[in-house]
Amino acid sequence: MSLVAPEAPSDPCVVIEVADAPAASGGLAGRLAAAFAEARDAGLGENGCVVFHAHGGEALRAGLSGLARSLALEWGSRGIRVNVVVGEDADDLIRFLASPASRMLTGAVLDA
Repeated sequence: MSLVAPEAPSDPCVVIEVADAPAASGGLAGRLAAAFAEARDAGLGENGCVVFHAHGGEALRAGLSGLARSLALEWGSRGIRVNVVVGEDADDLIRFLASPASRMLTGAVLDA
């Protein structure tokens, strides 16, 4: 069952895929910095949303949770919401977060 109909309208939304990687590739701090930079540079305005889609372990989940909550507090006054989705089969949940129905949800970590 889908949370939102496929043809339902959506707000401007950026989905940022963040996955665990070997420590040699920059580690967790490097991935979080890259995710933040991508979100910052997205140029979203009012009713925009950022969804960090996490593919990894507990450290990645915790790091993205902190990043999303900080950005939600900072960008909420501009009408931009920031959330995290953890899991592989997350298309329906991401579609819901991009819809006007989720405009009151920000700073959340959701399991797909």
